[in-house]
Amino acid sequence: MKVELASINNMDIHQKADFMQDFYEKVLFSPSGIVYCMQKIDGKEIRPLCPEDFDGCVAPEFSHWGPRVPESAAAYYTNENSITTSGLYLAAQCYRYSVTGSDKALEEAYKAFNSLWKIFKLSADDGNPGFMCKPYGFKISNQTSGDQYLHASWGMFEFYPLADDGTKAKIVEMSVAFADYWRKADYVLTYCSNHWDMKEDVYSYNAILVMLNMTAWHYTNNQTYHNEAQKLFKTGKWHIETNLDEIKHKYISILDSAKTGEKTVKGGYSDLYADYLGEEEFLFWEANFLCQFVTIAADIIYRIEPDFIAEYMPAITCKWMDIWEYGVSDDYAPYYWYAINVRTDEWRSLPLTPLLPKEKWPYAEKFMGYLSGIRWGEPLARFMQTAELAYIYSGKKSEAKSLALNIMNAVDETRVRWLFDFDGEQLLPDLRHMYDILSSEVTPTWLATYWRGRHIGII
Repeated sequence: MKVELASINNMDIHQKADFMQDFYEKVLFSPSGIVYCMQKIDGKEIRPLCPEDFDGCVAPEFSHWGPRVPESAAAYYTNENSITTSGLYLAAQCYRYSVTGSDKALEEAYKAFNSLWKIFKLSADDGNPGFMCKPYGFKISNQTSGDQYLHASWGMFEFYPLADDGTKAKIVEMSVAFADYWRKADYVLTYCSNHWDMKEDVYSYNAILVMLNMTAWHYTNNQTYHNEAQKLFKTGKWHIETNLDEIKHKYISILDSAKTGEKTVKGGYSDLYADYLGEEEFLFWEANFLCQFVTIAADIIYRIEPDFIAEYMPAITCKWMDIWEYGVSDDYAPYYWYAINVRTDEWRSLPLTPLLPKEKWPYAEKFMGYLSGIRWGEPLARFMQTAELAYIYSGKKSEAKSLALNIMNAVDETRVRWLFDFDGEQLLPDLRHMYDILSSEVTPTWLATYWRGRHIGII
């Protein structure tokens, strides 16, 4: 589809909403009914990714993942986030309907839910209900992640009051299956061949798991789910601090230990790239943008049972909003890589560095094998939604409103992309397949934030 994305740059927020809704609903759904998440911005055309887009490129490798891996890099990028994209767009259309009463909004909501249902059925029909696989190539896979469940659950929670009886039954079936699957799996999965115990994450993923159980309880009144939610909540910390607080405490402890002569290492990526960090600096990677996971989960929990979490809601939304600025410049263009000095709490972007040896690339991906000044859109999506929830629940209404609106106004033809490279030097030539890709989160989250903002009266 031909799209003049540059048109966004000169639009006010209402014009932008109309433009984004119009083009997105026309390019979002595949012939299968499952949404495309990332798509190619090919000049003035937005289209599905194809194998030729990766010619001469070093694309991700999947052979170490086990069975049912993506058949191609195009399949990987096309469906890596299809569950999340479906859920975000579903929530957006529900709020659009609440404001406008538009039959078209309700029609789009049913299409978005149908995408989630089709993905759910891939594993359910294979004897594994509740496992929402990432549908690479619009087929069953063995990959998923907890955040996909968050956005699916949010969309369905907003849609339930609007849906017909048959769809309501499907939402209940899915929500119960989600909670049952993860409880029986003890919240453990294999992700990209790595063992991942989500129970051990006491921040964003704990919040998601509590929410999944509360949602199942909400639909069934089965005390098993409420008990499970309470058990998980007791191990969580997301209601009293953020993951950045813990990371900083951990790193300060490491620095203090080093003063005593004890041999210490910074750990993780900070060791890989130690030559480019100051003594008191640590590399922060995809850290603060987990804010949305916590705040959306908390919002759903509160709306199901206010007493469960009411005393914490102002602090939750304030704390998780306040960390938005790390790695974000004044132009609302978040850096993918940045360092924080844990003594001074100052952050800085990082220079383009030489490529590490292949055996040291995290996740076996070349993109992860060097530092750069590359920017990306996904944090904008998550910060704008977190700010809107902070407006609803916290005492920082003016600050939260300004942040949400500033981000929404900043989103333009560049910031709807997954990655953006202002000087053209931050992506290596054989990673050019990562250029000009429509973000799987920015557009649907922008629409959800706009329509919820209209619903609550801040837009």
